[in-house]
Amino acid sequence: MIYNQKIYPRGAALGANFATFRSSTWRVIRLNSNDYAKGNVRFTYPITLSSTGNPIGDDYAWSYLDYSYITITAVAVYPYTVQRWETLTPTPAGTNISTSASVNLYNTDWTGYYTVKAVFA
Repeated sequence: MIYNQKIYPRGAALGANFATFRSSTWRVIRLNSNDYAKGNVRFTYPITLSSTGNPIGDDYAWSYLDYSYITITAVAVYPYTVQRWETLTPTPAGTNISTSASVNLYNTDWTGYYTVKAVFA
């Protein structure tokens, strides 16, 4: 049963039922890059998921009863560098989260669905 799993890959067919996971114990986060030619984004804890030229993460839900935080990492393509992580949703968009390439996001940082962007220059 899905509620027994610590991280649940939801898949496209379950999109209509995904509101079930927007509860107090489940979180969804989507990672984006401002320019995939300059860098990519990845999850590095509690699972490793990497992107290559596209957003990642909105097809997973994780239970904060098992994991109180996740680690996200921005990986720049030389000669570019990571400038910051910022929010896209919820509003206001553009809120600075961190200037580090890797950052821990805790379950208290947001509820439900969250979209963040790595900014490379």
